[in-house]
Amino acid sequence: DSNDLLYVAGDEIIHAIDVPATLTNGAPAFAWQTDLTEDVTGAGTGNAGADPLVADNGVVYIATASGTVLGLSQSDGSFIGSNTVSQSPIAATPTRAGDRLIVGTQDGSVAVLNDTTLGVVDSVSAGVPILAEPVVQNGVIYYGTTDGSVVAVNNIP
Repeated sequence: DSNDLLYVAGDEIIHAIDVPATLTNGAPAFAWQTDLTEDVTGAGTGNAGADPLVADNGVVYIATASGTVLGLSQSDGSFIGSNTVSQSPIAATPTRAGDRLIVGTQDGSVAVLNDTTLGVVDSVSAGVPILAEPVVQNGVIYYGTTDGSVVAVNNIP
């Protein structure tokens, strides 16, 4: 059952760990692992990097140190799609709001993606790096920037 999986990403690999089997066996039981072509640890960013985001649509979303968002099948780790949304690293975990994926980048932009195609629907410039996960409440995107500001963007397209 994919609800019993824990997703751990590091360097250029992501593991899906079967939690019940791991607890029973006392050692990690991997349901699947996928080798990625990109670093997901936030290398060179001074941050540990973004955690994988597991969505209820069966997709595991991963933000990379090269500014790409990857989509993997939650059930077997196969590639669903990818999109490079920035030339800078993405250090924060993407946020999902409805059928949109919200991604803050270190080049100071917030990209709004279609969660199925990973195509960019909209983009907003903050002008300063975004290192924290965006938060969405009542259709408003809130994000913090490295200069200490909190910015709100209305009307997710």
